[in-house]
Amino acid sequence: MTAYSPVNTAMSSQYQKTMIGMPGQMSSTRRYDMCMVFKYKTNKKYNFDENDQESTEGMIRRLEKPPDQEKKRMEAWKQRREALLKQMKNCGLNIFCFYNRDRDEVFCKIGADAEKLCITAARMKYKLQLKPEYLSAYAEYRQDFKGRGDRDGKDRRHYSQMYERHVGADEVADESSIFTTRDKINIIHHCIVSKDKDCAGINIAQLMTKEHEEILQNYFPLHEKSKLDEIRGAQLSRKEYIAHMWHWLTMPKEHSENVRAYFGDKVAFYYLWMSFYWKWLVIPGVIGAALQVLDVVFHSPDNPTAIPFCLFLSVWTLFLPHFWRRQEAKYAISWGTFDMVAELEPARPEHTGEPRINPVTAQVENYFPWHQRMRRYMCSITVIIVTGIALGVFILTLLVFRHFEKDTTPGGIAMWQFAIALIVEVNNYGLSRVAQRLTRDENHRTQSEHDIHLLAKVFAFKFVNSYFVLYYIAFFKTTTVLPPWINFIFRGTEEPVQEQCIKGRFSGHHDCLLDLQLALAMFMIVRLLVQNFSEFLCPKLKTKFRSGRTEFMNWWRNLLNPVDRLEQADMSQAEQEAKREPYDPFTDFDETLVTHGYATLFAVTSPWVTFATLIWIMVETLLDVKNLTENTQRPLPLKMRSNEPWDTAFDIYGVLAAITNLLLLIFASKQYSDWSFTIKLCLFIVFFHAIVLAKIVLMALFPVVPRSVNLLNLKQANMVHRCLENIKVEPQQDFSLFRQHGADNFEIMEQDVFDDEDTEPTFGWYQFKNSMSVLNQDLRKVLDVGTVTILVVTILLTFGCAMCLLLWHASHGGAHSLLGNALR
Repeated sequence: MTAYSPVNTAMSSQYQKTMIGMPGQMSSTRRYDMCMVFKYKTNKKYNFDENDQESTEGMIRRLEKPPDQEKKRMEAWKQRREALLKQMKNCGLNIFCFYNRDRDEVFCKIGADAEKLCITAARMKYKLQLKPEYLSAYAEYRQDFKGRGDRDGKDRRHYSQMYERHVGADEVADESSIFTTRDKINIIHHCIVSKDKDCAGINIAQLMTKEHEEILQNYFPLHEKSKLDEIRGAQLSRKEYIAHMWHWLTMPKEHSENVRAYFGDKVAFYYLWMSFYWKWLVIPGVIGAALQVLDVVFHSPDNPTAIPFCLFLSVWTLFLPHFWRRQEAKYAISWGTFDMVAELEPARPEHTGEPRINPVTAQVENYFPWHQRMRRYMCSITVIIVTGIALGVFILTLLVFRHFEKDTTPGGIAMWQFAIALIVEVNNYGLSRVAQRLTRDENHRTQSEHDIHLLAKVFAFKFVNSYFVLYYIAFFKTTTVLPPWINFIFRGTEEPVQEQCIKGRFSGHHDCLLDLQLALAMFMIVRLLVQNFSEFLCPKLKTKFRSGRTEFMNWWRNLLNPVDRLEQADMSQAEQEAKREPYDPFTDFDETLVTHGYATLFAVTSPWVTFATLIWIMVETLLDVKNLTENTQRPLPLKMRSNEPWDTAFDIYGVLAAITNLLLLIFASKQYSDWSFTIKLCLFIVFFHAIVLAKIVLMALFPVVPRSVNLLNLKQANMVHRCLENIKVEPQQDFSLFRQHGADNFEIMEQDVFDDEDTEPTFGWYQFKNSMSVLNQDLRKVLDVGTVTILVVTILLTFGCAMCLLLWHASHGGAHSLLGNALR
């Protein structure tokens, strides 16, 4: 194969014959599901495997002769590309290649016929959905077995009739109709990247690195225009479009199934979570809006309404992830992913190391020693600590400048809060890049390990960067005394300066909760503006810039060469999709997590923030839909059991929010200002333990996996077993009436003659030592090391806190003051 078909030329007659069902009539069957984009030329003006003058739609385009070095590079690309294409073709995949519009890239569409899909699915033990009469369960695919030639045919197995068929209104069911497009993409992707039998074993990520000159420019699943238009409501009236977008917000069962069938479980779980989240935000949002009115009446959020709202929000933040996990279990059981267990994941293509044989798969795989990874862990921890300290110092410097320059700055303290919020968002972007670089350098083997460590770093960085200012205002601002040298720099005097919060308009007193409320408002406003701009407008601007640059270069060339004008043809659908940005689910979850922190960590001082988050979540969902369906490539439809590790992250935020709101209420507000520190601490411990106890009781009453889901899982497992093993359900019948009595005589012995005599037990030091050894081994098997460690650490921390408390009281008037305060 020396050349590929151009985009704007008609297909060959031989290819048309394979695509038609009747003469002169094209088939509507989708043949290709994946696309790979290869490099073809170093510059589109070079002549490579073409005539000196190439005719394109009646226009003459003059091409230059490339330099020898450039020609050798293009020949090397061609050899590598031809080898990869031959590799995929030899494993049974269908290949169709064509040039792009500028003829500097080669697009390769990849598909598989029904026979290849069936054989690969059977080897993968790929799970497909059964028909509704089989409870719509998911069972591994098995091909029909015609038997071993017996006349009675008892060993025949017909499996094809039990799988659900997925055909459109104008399509005819065939052997491949048991596979959805999502299934076909997953199977074809497995054929391309796996090293199993009849698979190409191509390392996609390695071909897209600079080490291999990025010979592979892009790799993505192809969109289905008709289904995509249906999902995004492109051809609906205005009224129908509004109802369609409401379905994206509420995610009913039928719509969620359509989203999952097209984009996969990961994307569907994200929008299901957003729908669940805003519905849970309705009650605290309405309550928060009402309480904000009362805060205006009281001229401060530090009023009696803060106590019940604090307790309510603390319980709400802890219950939210629990009930979401219950919803996840319901979706997982209907999608066939409920029984997904931790399996041996394939190594990431970016994983490097010394080639060794994997003891599990017996295949050659890169091995990275643990001691080398520990060194990189230590490097990452050092960078995180140093960055955190530098970040804290930088933010404190900004706060000092705000303290001295707020009176001379237009807009006063509000303008400084806005500037600090904007700097925080810029820092978040940079810290995300640092976290990605550190995680990449740690060289994790699997994608799940990579994602967990990346989330941990992003969580640590952004928690400090996003909430440091708010924690400082809430707990440390009124007790902070600036050093004399700082006052000397700004004012020329060496007197210490006491920081003060802003004054209430009506009360005239310094109120840190009002200061915190203003800072949180600025943080929320800036975040909503920056995130929506970066997520929705940036991909559009990038696409417009790329297309505008190409059009400008074409216009400039035609201006300089009026005789030899070049007219650009329209890009193919695959080329238009290749120009889009890849979909990144990590970004969507990350920004939702940070906003959830703003909504819950300090909500007791700003009840309105829950209502603002409710509105933002709904708007964010609609913008994400626009971005997903119009600006990004189609993602690989991954199978998922849940949103982990994000569910755990929201759990952690729930605990932190409960602790922060209780601390704000008890220690930072004036509701308990007359109480001693010890009584406040005891009150905090009582409140927090009561909330945790409420969650424990809730988990006992409403388990993470609903009982209905467990029952359905057992029924589906039983049904799948009967279907795959061809076990018929027959009613139990008692045939004892048809037997002749007395025909069978059973002899009953006096005792069990096969029972061995028990040896008499003996006691001695050897037996005692052996028993203790067995007991130790069994305890290690039964007891979890992590649980025991947590218990020991908890006991030690409790004992240490108690000793510190006693020593503190002994140094402040004697330990008897504790009892006296408690009795008082």
